[in-house]
Amino acid sequence: MTTQREENGGLQASQRATISKCEQVVDDYRTRRLARASAVRALTTALSAAETSLDDAAIDATLDSYLAQLDDADRIREEAGRDLQQRFRGGAEGVQDGSGSKRIGRDGEEDHPRRDTQSTLRSRSTSEPREQSTHATSPTEEEGSRSPSCEPSSDGHRDKRQRPDSTKFPWAASEQSAASNLRPELLETLDHLKRFSTDIKYTKSHLINSAGAPEFPEAEWTNILSGHAVDLDRVLSNVYAHSSDDKHIQHLGDVELRYKSLTPVKTVQSAGDWVIAWQRTALATTYAFPHRRAELDAYHAHIFSLFSAVDKSLHQRVIHYDRAVRKRVGSVRNLLLSDIDQFSTLRTLWIDSCGANVVSNPDGSASGSRSMRLDPVVNATLTARPDLFQIVTPIKVDVFESLLVDHPNQPFVRSVCRGLREGFWPYADEKPDDYPDTWDEVRPPLTDERACQFLRDQRDEEIALGRYSPPFGPDLLPGMYSMPIHVVPKPHSDKLRLINNLSAGPYSLNSMIRPESIRGAVLDGMPLFGAEIRRLRREFPGEPLILWKSDVSQAYRRIPISPFWQIRQIVTIEGQRHVDRCNPFGGRGSLRLWLAFYSLVAWIAVIKRHIDRLLCYVDDSWGITLLRRALWYARHRMYRPEDQTRLLILWDDLGINHDDPKQLADILLTVIGFLIDAVNLTASLPPDSKSLLLDAVRAFIDPNPSRRRTLAEFRALAGHINWAFNVYPLLKPALSNLYAKIADKDFQDAPVYVNKAIRADLTWFASHVERLPGVHFLAATAWSPADLDVFSPSDELAFVDASPYGLGIYFPWLHMGFYAPPPPHTPTEAIFFLEALAVCSALHRLPPWILTGRPIHRFGVLSDNTNTVSIFHSLKAEPIYNPILISTVDIRISFDIDMRVDHIPGELNLVADALSRRDFQRARRHDPQLVIFPFIPPRDALGDCALTALRCYLSFCERQRLSVDPTPDTLSLFVAYEGQHIDPRSVDSYLSGICAELEPFYPDVRRNRLSRLVRDTLKGSRRLYSKPVRRKAPLTASDIATFHSSLPSPPSHDDLLFFALLLTGFHGLARLGDLVWPDRVRNRTYSTVSRRLSVQIADDHYSFLLQTHKSDAFFEGDRILVEKHHPGSDPMRAFTNYLASRDRLFPFRSELWLRASGSIPLRGWFLRRLSAVFPPSTNISGHSMRAGGATSLALAGASGDTIRSVGRWSSDAWQRYVRKHPSLLHAILSTHQNEASRSA
Repeated sequence: MTTQREENGGLQASQRATISKCEQVVDDYRTRRLARASAVRALTTALSAAETSLDDAAIDATLDSYLAQLDDADRIREEAGRDLQQRFRGGAEGVQDGSGSKRIGRDGEEDHPRRDTQSTLRSRSTSEPREQSTHATSPTEEEGSRSPSCEPSSDGHRDKRQRPDSTKFPWAASEQSAASNLRPELLETLDHLKRFSTDIKYTKSHLINSAGAPEFPEAEWTNILSGHAVDLDRVLSNVYAHSSDDKHIQHLGDVELRYKSLTPVKTVQSAGDWVIAWQRTALATTYAFPHRRAELDAYHAHIFSLFSAVDKSLHQRVIHYDRAVRKRVGSVRNLLLSDIDQFSTLRTLWIDSCGANVVSNPDGSASGSRSMRLDPVVNATLTARPDLFQIVTPIKVDVFESLLVDHPNQPFVRSVCRGLREGFWPYADEKPDDYPDTWDEVRPPLTDERACQFLRDQRDEEIALGRYSPPFGPDLLPGMYSMPIHVVPKPHSDKLRLINNLSAGPYSLNSMIRPESIRGAVLDGMPLFGAEIRRLRREFPGEPLILWKSDVSQAYRRIPISPFWQIRQIVTIEGQRHVDRCNPFGGRGSLRLWLAFYSLVAWIAVIKRHIDRLLCYVDDSWGITLLRRALWYARHRMYRPEDQTRLLILWDDLGINHDDPKQLADILLTVIGFLIDAVNLTASLPPDSKSLLLDAVRAFIDPNPSRRRTLAEFRALAGHINWAFNVYPLLKPALSNLYAKIADKDFQDAPVYVNKAIRADLTWFASHVERLPGVHFLAATAWSPADLDVFSPSDELAFVDASPYGLGIYFPWLHMGFYAPPPPHTPTEAIFFLEALAVCSALHRLPPWILTGRPIHRFGVLSDNTNTVSIFHSLKAEPIYNPILISTVDIRISFDIDMRVDHIPGELNLVADALSRRDFQRARRHDPQLVIFPFIPPRDALGDCALTALRCYLSFCERQRLSVDPTPDTLSLFVAYEGQHIDPRSVDSYLSGICAELEPFYPDVRRNRLSRLVRDTLKGSRRLYSKPVRRKAPLTASDIATFHSSLPSPPSHDDLLFFALLLTGFHGLARLGDLVWPDRVRNRTYSTVSRRLSVQIADDHYSFLLQTHKSDAFFEGDRILVEKHHPGSDPMRAFTNYLASRDRLFPFRSELWLRASGSIPLRGWFLRRLSAVFPPSTNISGHSMRAGGATSLALAGASGDTIRSVGRWSSDAWQRYVRKHPSLLHAILSTHQNEASRSA
């Protein structure tokens, strides 16, 4: 008989009682039985009364964990309450009521409308007009159903709550006396606020729909009308937004909550950002409170003066100060923003150097560098072996510094010069807690003798130059990290080059450098070069020109690295260790470090050495100058272009090395991979580069052997295509779907599916690259719609607008107007889709005129929507807008039209606005000669799937010389052909689209599509060409034993935790999400965390309570039970070992799974630990535990019912987890079916 024990792992009865008491406090607070202050007091009392040997810091950390649970309850309550309040007051989105709309309940089934839901009744009673009932109701019944306290409000609605008498409030008397002392402007503001608060929902609706309301985020209108501080981050995000905010959905019983993303996509980071956001805010505020204009102007002048007085590096302090001031003013009713003298304490707090917030969290501090400098392990090694860590650079720092004495940004100059003398810090953060002090990312040794010899030669050269330390033995010293190195062929050459793989492994150096830390570096490309050529040609028309290019030798390696980071850059060659003392190729921050230095070199070149047209791209500097201007360069004993000679002399003065063969000058020159012609002034891809680009694109979208590519391959192709945009700028829409697919993905080796949209975009890109010649610099002149000539037949101008009633296009010079109703199936989530479609439609009006003989080359479009102007300027938008951009680019390329889209205020866009609203009389009042025509928007701009399918069908018939008539034979051949190139399931969808398009012309198309021949062809295509589902490999008992043997002795607490999680997931068939927290903070909630007190341990098993289920909102908990196994991988021993360590470290914490730092383990932490043992090539991930456990049970002869019960499956979905030979699966399924038949 099994003995059940409630207590294990070292928890005493008093500790269990303390945890239970604290959990009860949290539950009482969550269910509103306790106030926050009472809950905090109860938690403090419970922990203070506990008998423990823990120090005060540990007790405080325990209290913090329970306070975090209170905060979690507050967050959930706040989000739910905010959206329920909006719904109950008649918000636009929210609870689906019972008025005939469908509701989706658990298990995906449709619920019947429920009219007894209290939230529905409350919503109807407070915010919606009473609908005409289908049942006759007598006046007596209706009157009897109303509350006697229900009185009409000022807006005519009835409020079921009886409002108390405000004169009886305790603060009423003091309010009257305080109000009598308020200034007139404050009294006027207070009157407006009281008036708005009677029905703020109606007030906001009325304001937003008023004709003169400025553009402003809807949520922030509520803050203005309530007198609260506006979130400038959200205002700034709205300025640059190309789409509506993401909406999230939660269900609380029968109530569906919809709420917008809580995180702004753009935040105020600079004075410029603040001014943009403040101007919008001030405009909106004065629209609601016209009397506050002088107050807002005075506050703007105050903040702007602070930005001017404070160094740019400290502007974040001013931004914090601004937030604090506006928060204080929004919290009281007796202050104006212009009361500057009232905010002196806030200024001290946030701006002055002695302020508490400034001292505790200084802006711009290099926390990672400081943390490393205080690391005792690192410092011990640096002190013990100073000979290994040296600053090595050929740069003449004193000369460099002397040439920069009058540079306008002296703090930056001092920072760079200090880096050259003491070593640069590569923008790294402090080492994460779960990263080891010392790490060796081992890779198999090279086997190719040529590569090995190259590696030896490189090592010897680096040691001779002092950039590698001499070897110090085969073992790493404490604090060191060693990353692998590789040898790869150089492109377009038979030479080799050395690659530092600083992204390898779970603890890579690059993972310590956040991408946002290195953003902002701008390299000169072809657009800037084109502008320089045009300027030179205007100054010297007809003069011969010459191109020049100079290259810095081993540019990155000239930059020294701080010894505190050198200790992380250990290179291992033939078993011997070397310290890499310089900036490596392959580091995430390496480019930014080089550019920090070279940007100052470029300033010296332009300002001090008078090189007018200098462009820089990493280690390449180039330009164009007059052929007749040359200077003698003594070192090379030859004449070179004047600007090039001056640059080379400057490099010599500064100690910047350069090789003679790489200093080039010619009228036809390849610069940063593009072939530039100084005679014809064109830039294009060299033929071999174009072939390599097209081959890379086609290999990426080729479905054989797989339609998945790693994230690293996605990013590499995106970089390759981005580089080509220098000469194919119109093709930028090609990457929209690709970037959307890899957004928020971080794991470089993670496979990502290449979907149909990506393949279509890249196919479109490749087809244009094959035909386009490149860029003609003189043809790409800068102009705007204001430069167009009304009398020139090659120029045309259009005004566009859109409304819910349709699209309007106005050609003022032709007195022509066009109107189209909104197309069906227009995306409702794209807020300016119709505006963008109107611009595209205006361009589509031109081809018929061009074909009739009018040579239109310049076309200007004016729109009153700033987002629309932005996407046509950048040619970058979210995927939903991408078909519009692609359709526009196709017309521009086909008819050689240069197009500009610019902004016009709405009050000047009168005719297009009237056309879009179908108000043709108003349009003719503004232009009496106006002639109005209907039009149909371009269907390809709508992303119409049916049209895509029809195009494929028509192309197939044309290639195969078949009739378009969709007979069963033709449709069958189409299915057989397309099934080899796209997913057969997509072919089935294509057939539906083809039927929809061809049915008006071929009435029998649907019957032919359902013929036996077509259905059988589809079935055969699925069998032949469908790709198998790729699942992760199952974990095996031998895999676990291998990991067990690799555990250090003694293991750390985190080692015990990881091993216990691994075995629990394997033997308990648990999902990884059941055991750890998600990486995204917004997805974390304590309601999913398993509790320590739920653990039960018996002689032959242990169990704990699973709090939630990923797909069941009504899940009330279930137990994960894991049985004892043989000692090799006994989960019970691993669990009890972990539990003993956990209870010793955290005796009063309620969470079951805790790391040594006291944090709940995250998914990323677990996967990094897993990948350290099982590299990506093994195809093992978090899902492998559940798959391996199911397979292990099947191999042990467990029945289907047993596997389903252990894994807590509600259906036969468990069968897909059994990853073994089909015969094993057949035996299991047969057993399962026999058991089912016997039970029946």
